[in-house]
Amino acid sequence: GPYSRLTVGCKNTKLPSDLTEIEKEAFSGCTSLTDIKFNNGLQRIGDSAFLGCTGLNGEIELPSSVFEIEGKAFSGCENIESVRILLGKEGEKNHYDGECESKGGCISSGAFEQCPGLKSIEIPADILYMKENIFDGSDNVTILCNRGSRAREYAYDNNIKYSLLETQEFQKTD
Repeated sequence: GPYSRLTVGCKNTKLPSDLTEIEKEAFSGCTSLTDIKFNNGLQRIGDSAFLGCTGLNGEIELPSSVFEIEGKAFSGCENIESVRILLGKEGEKNHYDGECESKGGCISSGAFEQCPGLKSIEIPADILYMKENIFDGSDNVTILCNRGSRAREYAYDNNIKYSLLETQEFQKTD
């Protein structure tokens, strides 16, 4: 089920393997949180879930199952240096609910704003919906993306540096 602050506190934590959603503000303001490992199967990171988690640093890797990163999810995480969102199996990120209904993953406004330490974010081709102002105040970021992807178009439209990755294939389904 969902994870909320009550079940967590602020210490470094390994999320349970059956977790599908990190609730709104679950870790908001947890400055002592320095590292978090996201589980496969996680689908949604709630609004302001990691707002102001200044202790988070290094690389954050989001599993391919994540289809929605809600508004201000990592806002003010000024010491995160890189983010990798993994490409899913074909159709894995499709969903029809939440803040941005889409046939693909979605990143909402302010999700990575005020993250001056953020140097790179890898956004796979199955993220199809990106709202405005995702990277406000994160002026050092380069978007790593595929030619013809929504992320490349977003970078171009918003005057954000980008670097093209080799085209990725969808993971093979068994």
